[in-house]
Amino acid sequence: MDQLKDMDKPVKDVFGHTKYPRVVCKDGFIMSVQASEIHYCVPRCDDAEAYETVEIGYPSEYEPLLDEYMEFIFEQWDEEGNELEGEELEAARIKKSTDTVYGDVPASVVAAVIKKHGGMVKGCHPPLKHEQMGLFGAVLAVMLWVMGMAGWLMNSGGEL
Repeated sequence: MDQLKDMDKPVKDVFGHTKYPRVVCKDGFIMSVQASEIHYCVPRCDDAEAYETVEIGYPSEYEPLLDEYMEFIFEQWDEEGNELEGEELEAARIKKSTDTVYGDVPASVVAAVIKKHGGMVKGCHPPLKHEQMGLFGAVLAVMLWVMGMAGWLMNSGGEL
């Protein structure tokens, strides 16, 4: 993965799978976002037109938006075999969060993480399904807004 650290474009590995360079956000947050037949994604194939879900790996810091997608269960017991609780359990989960992958993360969550961290300033990610719906989504939003305004005008007697 280190060979992708300073790259901005995807490359093919020796097996022909596309590898995307790490996403670097404005605030310094970094994560790997991958999708291919060997990653946890939908569709699970190489070079799809767009992915509904992708695999995120090894974020540079704890990101709560990714919690439910964490692949590996973190250690929930101490050295003596006692189950961790409360703050100790939370600390173990946060510690594990930067040393694992997150499978089948929806495109909308990826976009939310990137936005939360100030936007992407370096790297790239696989094409995401929500990005393919950009124009349709914008048209739909305008239509809903117009319909809402029309309803409001009808209910208010046409007075602004």
